[in-house]
Amino acid sequence: MKFRGPPRLVRSTIFVGSVATLASLVLLYLEAAGHLDHWADTTIVWVDTALCVVMLAEWFTLLGLAERKWAFVRARWIDLIAAIPLLLFFRPFRIIRLLRLLRLLRGIALMRRALRPWEDALDTALLRSVAIVAAVLIVGAALVIQDFERDNPGLDEFREALWWAIVTASTVGYGDRYPLTAGGQIVAVLLMIVGIGLFGTLAAALTQAFFPKRTESHEREILRRLEVIEGQLAKLVKEEGQREA
Repeated sequence: MKFRGPPRLVRSTIFVGSVATLASLVLLYLEAAGHLDHWADTTIVWVDTALCVVMLAEWFTLLGLAERKWAFVRARWIDLIAAIPLLLFFRPFRIIRLLRLLRLLRGIALMRRALRPWEDALDTALLRSVAIVAAVLIVGAALVIQDFERDNPGLDEFREALWWAIVTASTVGYGDRYPLTAGGQIVAVLLMIVGIGLFGTLAAALTQAFFPKRTESHEREILRRLEVIEGQLAKLVKEEGQREA
């Protein structure tokens, strides 16, 4: 994505928006963890609203600086929706879960951009994609199961729901926590089915990352060295023949 204007302004805008996004993710975790009194809960809502104002300012500033406006909107529409404040009048509605997931997606996108300098060291294309899907799946399942199991003492807190989602997706399934509602059980079945394929793909991606296939340049280098060795052997054979003659 290309932007007009001073590069320093673009970098500063992105940095401020990234900090606001990460801070909002921390607030989402604190809210989902529960055990907050009314004062703390209200404070989180208003601090989150202030952070959303910063994220909206970042989005519209970058839109104004973008050379291709529609391309920017298509690439960053999730960022715009994720910046909607989680105000008090929104909270009774299920839309709050969607907004949390979108906020999580934006945070993951920031981590993807942070990993780009290491792409040459590891073949992270597949590994990064699998890691992102796994993170979204596990955290999303934890949020959904927590909503379904509000009256279940073993899954009514985000920390416990996250633990359950991890062990269920990895098919370990300790059985110390389990859903009691029909909706929660459906989520558990889907998570187990998807988790089998997901962790198999993750194992394959890790294998590919740590044991990469030989590239064309590497193969050409091997062929070049073999040709050098072949030439040296031919030279030695020729010299040996001249000596015998």
